[in-house]
Amino acid sequence: MKNSFPTYKFTKFDMEYQILTDENQSKLAEYMLNNHLKKLIITSDKDGIGWNHSFLPDLTEFDFIEELLVYWTNIKNIKGIHSCKNVKVLWLDNDDKTELDFSLFPKIEKLVSWDRKGIDEIWAVKTIKDLTLAGLKSNYFKSGAALKTIERLRIIKTHLEDISFLAGCEQIVFLELLELSKMENLDGIGMLKNLKHLRIDANKVKDFSFIRFLKNLEKCYLSSKIGVFNVENFKDLKKIEKINLSGNQKVQEINRFLQKSYF
Repeated sequence: MKNSFPTYKFTKFDMEYQILTDENQSKLAEYMLNNHLKKLIITSDKDGIGWNHSFLPDLTEFDFIEELLVYWTNIKNIKGIHSCKNVKVLWLDNDDKTELDFSLFPKIEKLVSWDRKGIDEIWAVKTIKDLTLAGLKSNYFKSGAALKTIERLRIIKTHLEDISFLAGCEQIVFLELLELSKMENLDGIGMLKNLKHLRIDANKVKDFSFIRFLKNLEKCYLSSKIGVFNVENFKDLKKIEKINLSGNQKVQEINRFLQKSYF
């Protein structure tokens, strides 16, 4: 018998979401409420289960959900998600450029999004704790109230050249800067004293000596084709649990030395 209320599982992250489909759209909200389910995914799959339309369904009845994923759909305008005013987690991995009003999500704590008009307004949101931004223009990164509350930050695939805007990130413990094609200087990271997790992929960065200032670091993953590393910069990282360096032959040699020394 066909399941009218299928779920979508992200095994890697141990997450499960109710799938909105053509067949269940009129009944799903009631079903979720009755079963205390608060995680919804809208996704398209022409050969499978999902919402296979170019328009967003009416989400007014889903104002109770706390997590919403718009994931690989055919929808180009997702303004209707503003109805989901109790959302705490908003994950937008979708080929749309819809401008969103983040003030309509007063409880939002986590956002994952690719570039979209007005995305830079997220820096003014005081409730954000976990932020992943991908494909943004460099001028979309700026100081704001969010830097006082962010604990986890991932920046992916941008032309960002300056990280001075992170100076106010007092609570941050998790930082990943990936596929940064123009970044040459990351010295500012040394000011983020509470960092426990750091992952960097930036092939134009040479100097990683700032690592010596991160006394609380537990996990460290650094990659650069021109990176220069000094083992002395790692000796005072007493809490370190994992180190992995990559990028060129010399870096690999230092990485092997550190593996033997620490682990």
